[in-house]
Amino acid sequence: MQSSSTNVLSAQFKELIHSPSQNNNNVRLNEWELYQNEYLLDMDADPLLWWKVKEQKFPTLAQFARKYLAIPASQASTERLFSLANRCVSDLRTRLDPSTVEELVLTASYIKRGII
Repeated sequence: MQSSSTNVLSAQFKELIHSPSQNNNNVRLNEWELYQNEYLLDMDADPLLWWKVKEQKFPTLAQFARKYLAIPASQASTERLFSLANRCVSDLRTRLDPSTVEELVLTASYIKRGII
């Protein structure tokens, strides 16, 4: 049974394939068929690099892949970043310029990782 996220991706892919464009739907469907005949990637391969190389061959699919492969697999790093930002911007620091907040967060992150 497919997960709900897989169903959403399938629906969005079908919408992309059938959306109006300069390319006709037959060309897009042919692109899908060509893709299905491609070799499988090794588990240690970089899928974004593969799509960059294959972008000319599969322009519609590459657009779709870039959109969804760029999503972080985990929200943990994002949550840590927001937590760090929350510690930098307190009730006493509500008037900080956004660029100052960005510099504070980056500096704190660099210190935590031992970069500076």
